[in-house]
Amino acid sequence: MKKINRQNLVLNLICLFFVLSTLITCHGSSYYSKGSKRLAISGETEKAIKYAFIALKKNPKDILEYCSIGSLYNELRDPENALKYLNKYVELSPKTPEYEFCDEVVYLDLGIAYAYKGDSNVAVQNFNKFLTTKNQLAESLKNKIADLIKSLEENPGKHVDAFGYLFEVGRPWP
Repeated sequence: MKKINRQNLVLNLICLFFVLSTLITCHGSSYYSKGSKRLAISGETEKAIKYAFIALKKNPKDILEYCSIGSLYNELRDPENALKYLNKYVELSPKTPEYEFCDEVVYLDLGIAYAYKGDSNVAVQNFNKFLTTKNQLAESLKNKIADLIKSLEENPGKHVDAFGYLFEVGRPWP
């Protein structure tokens, strides 16, 4: 029987908290938004994206869907699409308390997408913006993000699976 590493357990719980928080906070209440949440939680990311697009089509004013779609594309390691929807969210966000969680987490997601794309400087800028927020996730990931920033600065242009490293899913970090 495999011994459970306490640190890995804590990090996996943080990952679950991040995904659930993003999906719950950054989604509207429509049938398709709820379906997208359930699919993402069950690991059906591609289907979750389809449902999120339907929700966005039915309610184009729900800009929180852009944040969620970008996060889901990060899970698929698709930085181009992630950046498209995350930047659209940043452009449209009214920066009000209702949007505060996504306004903060979007910088983590942008950093992840830029790191995967190999754009180290922009990734570091976004990770640093995220670390200056009041978000509890920023505090819990502070050391891992610091290691990630150091690696990005030492190896500019290198493709880095930041999502996999930060949340210990998929491939291990190089």
